[in-house]
Amino acid sequence: MGGNRYLLGLCLALLPAVASAQPGPQEPPPGTPAQTHLDRGNTLYQQQRYAEAAREFQAAYDQSHHAALLYNIARALEAAGELRGALDAYRRFDEAGAPGADPQGLQTLRDRIASLRARLGEGGTTAPTPAPPTAAPQPQPTPHPPGEDRAPPSRLGSWLLLGGGVACAGASVAFAVLASGNSARVRAGNLGQEPYSLALEDARSSAQLQSTLAWTLGLAGGALLTGGVLGFLLRSGAPRPGAPRALVLPTPGGLGLGVGGTI
Repeated sequence: MGGNRYLLGLCLALLPAVASAQPGPQEPPPGTPAQTHLDRGNTLYQQQRYAEAAREFQAAYDQSHHAALLYNIARALEAAGELRGALDAYRRFDEAGAPGADPQGLQTLRDRIASLRARLGEGGTTAPTPAPPTAAPQPQPTPHPPGEDRAPPSRLGSWLLLGGGVACAGASVAFAVLASGNSARVRAGNLGQEPYSLALEDARSSAQLQSTLAWTLGLAGGALLTGGVLGFLLRSGAPRPGAPRALVLPTPGGLGLGVGGTI
């Protein structure tokens, strides 16, 4: 149980530490002063109180002499801007054999040492303390092309076209039934089955008018129904520039159905 607590504390303190770094075989048992300082240092490091965390890690190292703690000390000092002390701790960790570091992690350690040496300069003067790290910028939402951020268009027009088409179709059927009845009377009169009368003449005129209305309303109803169906199909998604649209247009002979758009 003590070994697990030490490993967790070391990983929390290292953050972007050398890959595969592991604590050495001598780990302070729970409740010892070294473990207490290590736990306190981890807490301070997470609170970004790096200078205080470095002092606690140093105290843990003084109590246990565990070489892996040198890396904790170096990371905390570097975050606090104490580059000279961080470089010294990194070197001591490297000279101790970098316990637990694999070849890739060892190369990362050497690169960090070289980077600190460059920042300090060949003369050995301490570089200015870097500004505290700022929070990473939040990703911005991807802008949408013009016209794609609008709400989907209303389908009221399509419903009106469908309703008008159904009404025209129903009226067409009704006039067709009336025309059929009057046509039957006219045929009966022509065959001599019904005597000639003004009612028979009225039936002849009514049959012609009702037949014309039935055909006209049937054609209009079909056009309106087609326009409504096309409206639903063409408006199934957000409108796009140049997208085709179903249009019902007045023509000299009545209503016409057209599909318009920009190519």
